[in-house]
Amino acid sequence: MLIFKQIFAYLKALFIGNAVKNSPEDSLTSENLNQNIASQNGCLILLPSDVPSRPPLMYELKGLLLMPKKINSTRRIFLANNEAITLYCPGVGNFLEKTQEQISEMTCTDGAIFTASKENVSFSMLSCRSPIKESLVEEDRCGNSRKGTKVLIGWISSTVFKRQILVCHNKDTMRTSYTHSTINGTGIEAKDLGNARPGFKKGSYFPGIDLETLYSQSNQKSWFNFTFGSELSKKYIDVPKNLYFARGHLTPEADFVYDSMQDATFYHINAAPQYQVFNNGNWKQLEIAVRELSAKLNRDLEVLTGTYGTLSLPDENGNKINIFLGKDVNGNEVIPAPLFFWKVVTDPILKQANAFIGLNNPFVVELIDEHKLCKDMWNDISLTIASRHDFSKGYLYCCKVEELRSAIPDIPSIDQRGLLRFER
Repeated sequence: MLIFKQIFAYLKALFIGNAVKNSPEDSLTSENLNQNIASQNGCLILLPSDVPSRPPLMYELKGLLLMPKKINSTRRIFLANNEAITLYCPGVGNFLEKTQEQISEMTCTDGAIFTASKENVSFSMLSCRSPIKESLVEEDRCGNSRKGTKVLIGWISSTVFKRQILVCHNKDTMRTSYTHSTINGTGIEAKDLGNARPGFKKGSYFPGIDLETLYSQSNQKSWFNFTFGSELSKKYIDVPKNLYFARGHLTPEADFVYDSMQDATFYHINAAPQYQVFNNGNWKQLEIAVRELSAKLNRDLEVLTGTYGTLSLPDENGNKINIFLGKDVNGNEVIPAPLFFWKVVTDPILKQANAFIGLNNPFVVELIDEHKLCKDMWNDISLTIASRHDFSKGYLYCCKVEELRSAIPDIPSIDQRGLLRFER
């Protein structure tokens, strides 16, 4: 009876996203867990060894993405006896090879997986015809002035659309105000690793703009040399010192568990010019801290990430020059480098949230009023990023959401009832 209670608690923590604390079952060894699982006649799926060559997306019947769990060094998904799941093979003309259907239901019965037609199958055989492919779907307007378009990055099947990222993108300015995504805290520690990074995609956006050229380091050197002269440009673009503009993800690939969903983040509407020393410095440390908090809480966190303002750098006469990566065919400056990157992290259960702001200017030597969008509340959130005051790595501070929203009206309204603390 004790073993049954332990396994029931384990499954509850694995599949219910609002489990808050580590439960007693977390102290089970993997050996005991394997024995207990076997005794319950459930289905154990080991990652990546049991994963088919072109894996489908896996969902519980209630619509939640099926999450793996990491036990010691082993990643696994456990299905209880008689538990049913839904497999999706998104993309035009795609389907599960075993069933010839785009959406298929599978059931775990006495340690084996069965199709809806009662055929016993190995999970490794449940491959899609083609690698699954994300789609972009436009919806209504967004942003405070309603000049942005909601672009949903997600997964289309014949009858279902599963949203992964919402992007608020202004087609006229070719600038993204913000993205909205979810970190799955129950599975983020068991995410796929070692996935080869794909190239960034334009989709139907940025017409007539060669983004590969604009983001290239050679173009940045030439553009800054033209704008600032040879000596000053060497200060602003110095590749060995990571002083160049990377395609800074708004919603990062590492916030997702499965490699297919990681790949779906590589769209230019989900990126903005970000100094690499900041991108790989304090901003990266903040992203890691948010994922670690989601894993510690063992539940989902909602994340908004956006940009604001335009970076300007002084020329040899001290005149501030707004930074763009280039011009379009009509001579208009395009692809502005933001002055700020911001991130709003919300715990939807406790209604607690923080607004983080990062300065995309590694040449600042002191904060001026222009940089202070709201009152810094960092000391109240119990988060340690030792270098957060280091301008060369991207200065960070934290505010109440509504206070930052007063400065950046495009931030969606959030029901915040307190600050989100990182130490639990």
